[in-house]
Amino acid sequence: MKKKPLRIILVTTEIVPFSKVGGLADVMGALPDELEKIGCEVTIFTPFYSSIDRGAFGIEPERGVSALHVDVAGKRERFRVFSALKPGTTIKVY
Repeated sequence: MKKKPLRIILVTTEIVPFSKVGGLADVMGALPDELEKIGCEVTIFTPFYSSIDRGAFGIEPERGVSALHVDVAGKRERFRVFSALKPGTTIKVY
């Protein structure tokens, strides 16, 4: 019987090549690639900062997901979900 791959979700404030301030971005850029190489299914969630080049990474609104709302500090905020593949991988980044 074939073993199911381990499914991992990584949540990070920064990740190379999308955003980088410090060393965390480098680690989070390399870790998912290595996990994918050993057979894990990896998905990444990170903020879509205004400094991220949407066109350079093919970032598009996630199909089938309409605008969402969340309460932040007593105020209702609207947001959308965007996604792209991490360059050189099959890893989906939201």
